[in-house]
Amino acid sequence: MKYLIEKYPMGSFKGQKSPGKYMCEYLHENLKVMAKAINKDMTFLGIIFSSTLEVGTGKSVLTTQIGEAWTDIVNKMYNLNIPFNVDNIV
Repeated sequence: MKYLIEKYPMGSFKGQKSPGKYMCEYLHENLKVMAKAINKDMTFLGIIFSSTLEVGTGKSVLTTQIGEAWTDIVNKMYNLNIPFNVDNIV
């Protein structure tokens, strides 16, 4: 599925064929479930690792994409304007 269509219009990436970024629909739906639960003062812990414990397998890219999608969902769900940038990445 496509998400962040407004943030990434055509021409944002080399070879981009349509606005936005792709994400697995199931992952996006699970992020929505977590966004609903965060309002109840829930805490989440996620662990991402490669099965071979190697570097360069895309762990940081995946985590950054999840963080960007999560921030967008929370902003829309609770009418907030939290930026996703280096100031709120650990």
